[in-house]
This record gives sequence, structure tokens and C-alpha cells, in this order.
Amino acid sequence: MAEEERIRFQSETLPTFTKLGFQPILERLCSVLEKQNLQPIDTLQGRSVRPVSEGVDKPFLKGFFKPFKMEKTEKLSLSSFLIVDKILVAAITAIPLDEYELPMLVLEWSETEKIIIVMVDFIPLVDLVMREGYH
Repeated sequence: MAEEERIRFQSETLPTFTKLGFQPILERLCSVLEKQNLQPIDTLQGRSVRPVSEGVDKPFLKGFFKPFKMEKTEKLSLSSFLIVDKILVAAITAIPLDEYELPMLVLEWSETEKIIIVMVDFIPLVDLVMREGYH
């Protein structure tokens, strides 16, 4: 399978087109991730994610949800949706493998014409009281 077919970040449904005035946050992150060995995940908890990973293109909603796995990461998901052509919501979630002691990462980017909200959260996956060196 060709690299561009395997990843497909630059999908037609990628809603952060600069012509709409949104910041290209997801495109910039994807340019970094394209250098990694990402392996697509087709099912989550026994359910197919193909309908949304291939893209949603409805009059009120355009976007995608793409889950991957990679070295030291159990799941890495990218999602980006444009709601009624006015609200952009993008999210990245990274869940490390059990043997890799990094916190889970959740990054959400919400943007309208007047407001940009960025939330970044690192969620520890170990007991911080028992593992003082993890701080």
C-alpha cells in the first residue's frame, strides 16, 4: 500500500481550509506525524470506524476521525470537524502502551470567527503518590 493511501491526511474533507479563515493547526501536526510509522486502526471496541475515517461530508458537518497505532503508542486519534461552516473542532488523543510511562495526551482545538479555544491535558497513567519520580 502506498504511503499516501495509508495515511490520507490531506483528505478532501479536511475542514481547516485557510480559505475559510481557520488556523491550519491540524495540517501542521499532520506534517510532523507523516514522518512516523503510523498504522491505521479499522475497528475500535469491535466496531468499524471506516465510515468516519473515510470522511463525513454533509451540509451541516464535514470532517473525519482517524485512529492509528505507532511505536510506543496504543492509540493515536486525529479528528477534525467543521460544523455548519462556522465552527471548527479538532482533537488529538495519544494513549501510550502500558510499558511506556508517558501520560495520555488530549489536545482539543475549537475555533469560531471570534474565539479560539485550545485545551491541552496530560493525564498520568500511574499513581503519582506511589511513583514520586514520575512528576
